[in-house]
Amino acid sequence: MTSLRNIIFCAFAVLFSCAYSLDAQVKTGQSVIVSDKIAAPDNFSSLAALLNGRTDSQKLALADSLRDEYSFRRACRVCENILKTSSDSLIKVYAAELNEYCLNGIDYSESVGLPSVIARQRFSKQDFFLYYPLPDRSWKPFGDEWIYLPDDEQSLYFSSVPDSTGRHIVFSEISDSLTCSMPQPVFGDAEADEIFPMLSADRKSMTFSARRSDGVGGYDLYESVWNSLDSCWTFPANLGFPYSSPANDYLLVNTDDGRYTVFASDRDCPKDSVYVYVLEYEFVPAQEKVTDATRLKVIMELNPDSRQEDSELSSAIPENAQTQEYMRKMEEVRVLRARLDSAVTHLEQMRETYAMSDEVEQRQELTNLILELEARLPSMQDSLSKVVSEVQKIEMDFLMRGVVIDYDSLTAPSDQDRQTYTFKRHNPGPPIKSTSNKNPDSNQFIPEKVGVQ
Repeated sequence: MTSLRNIIFCAFAVLFSCAYSLDAQVKTGQSVIVSDKIAAPDNFSSLAALLNGRTDSQKLALADSLRDEYSFRRACRVCENILKTSSDSLIKVYAAELNEYCLNGIDYSESVGLPSVIARQRFSKQDFFLYYPLPDRSWKPFGDEWIYLPDDEQSLYFSSVPDSTGRHIVFSEISDSLTCSMPQPVFGDAEADEIFPMLSADRKSMTFSARRSDGVGGYDLYESVWNSLDSCWTFPANLGFPYSSPANDYLLVNTDDGRYTVFASDRDCPKDSVYVYVLEYEFVPAQEKVTDATRLKVIMELNPDSRQEDSELSSAIPENAQTQEYMRKMEEVRVLRARLDSAVTHLEQMRETYAMSDEVEQRQELTNLILELEARLPSMQDSLSKVVSEVQKIEMDFLMRGVVIDYDSLTAPSDQDRQTYTFKRHNPGPPIKSTSNKNPDSNQFIPEKVGVQ
């Protein structure tokens, strides 16, 4: 009989899976395990005094507390002290890893994103994904797991069952309704623990969560771009602050309509919950260098503007159906134009970097990215032109009927009329059951039974 471990793995090979039992994962979400954390000191002199007479374990706890408070430079000083003075080899391994996380944090502080936060809401880890703006009944239970199963998937990216280092993203193709290819690793990093892969609408980028050596602790958020020239995914790039954090960050989704970026994190949350953040989508968000830990912590909290905290839908939109349609189209024009402008700006920046670079590998990578983005621009322009044409038709109809639309007046923000967001709990799909065997004469898996109860 096929073992449960193999059953789960084979089922994941058939289904597009990007949900997991978070409680089990968070227990090993950080390899540096520290208890009885010590309050972080306010300055370097008090830090030196606090280290005096402390045990190595207490110093490590202090460094971890400093990291949680985004005081990365102070945390590095504590780790360096441990590495110089400790005789405990295991403590030194932990200190070296924690020091690397903090050095990464310093690097990411050089360019901190400043997204517009629309909403934030706390949910249970057991079902937070049901509140994402994804199709109803697309999340389906499979034993103790949850699986995201969109329709008509042919190229599958999912995480394998855990090994000694965690899960790894693998790729498989379904050749027909009953057969799929043997899963192949996507990135091949044996030390990484990778979960929650999610493809973009155009399938040219993939976001996922991972514990990697270039993170800041816990699960960070990463993105990889499809390289059509080499037919492979680019090396994953950490999305940096404020998306990644010293806590665990999960499941980043850019909505298909180009309006929102949604992700979850257990930063500032009780053990059994996560915050789901809704940000205004920006192709290249504004950034700034942040060296003050207090300032960085405030940014990382991602608090919505006070006028948006209730996360309710605005009711100030005019009742007239045609006017509502006009405003929806105008908002679509705004979003598409912003995305196009952002893409053009990003393209110019990459071209400038290419012109100034002397590194062969960097120039090759930039060439691939530039070509990919240049190929996307015509379709982005076409989408914008189509919606603009629809807006012009509505305006012409208004003009023919003698109706004058003051768009500036209609869309002027007020205390009651701002961009807001309502969280909606979607229904889970029916449970999935699956057993499978490997075909010994091929490189394929053939499910014995795949269906819903």
